[in-house]
Amino acid sequence: MKKIIFIVTFFLILALYNYQFFLGSNPVKEVSLEADLTYANEKYLDKTMKSLVGLEMYDIDLRELKILIENQPWIKNAQIILNPPKNITIKIIEHKAMYLWNNKKYVNYDGDFFITPNLPIDNILKISSNQYSHKHMYGLYMLINEILLDLDIEITSLHNKNSMIFIKSKNLNIVSRYSNHQSRLEEFVSVYDQFQATYKSKKPVNVDLRYPTGFAVH
Repeated sequence: MKKIIFIVTFFLILALYNYQFFLGSNPVKEVSLEADLTYANEKYLDKTMKSLVGLEMYDIDLRELKILIENQPWIKNAQIILNPPKNITIKIIEHKAMYLWNNKKYVNYDGDFFITPNLPIDNILKISSNQYSHKHMYGLYMLINEILLDLDIEITSLHNKNSMIFIKSKNLNIVSRYSNHQSRLEEFVSVYDQFQATYKSKKPVNVDLRYPTGFAVH
């Protein structure tokens, strides 16, 4: 019995260190990419893929390759699939930016930061704060968006600074104290039809809700 175990162990070790003898040589012939990319560095990916051609398929450190690809800006996830005997498929998911935080970094649809060397998206929601987290501020954005929903106002930016909030849209800029923003916005919504009839301008109108009653327009 011991002799059988020794023989089996011997051949397993032999196969481990000489797998090419048993399996044959498997140099990579083709590397294909499955991805819908907008901002990721495709030249870098192409260079990485070409560097794999000719290597022994089973010598490639898949974990290291995955980390190498995912370390690139805009790449959220990479999956490496071996298709013996000669081919490799790389599947990539790119980050999708939901909004820009503090004018420095994007937040994806999972609520996670990702940092890019530049900020190429112009038409994107901008949120910032020197007091609250990005998740808190996005929750605030959702609340304000719901209050203004019937007015057909699309918020383009939301900023919080020194206990004030600043809301911008294409035609309207609103400032309010953070402490009572919900009640003041709801009051503004209740008189919005009158406001629209009174103040007609091609330029954005500034509305100040920080007064105890009513609001100022300038």
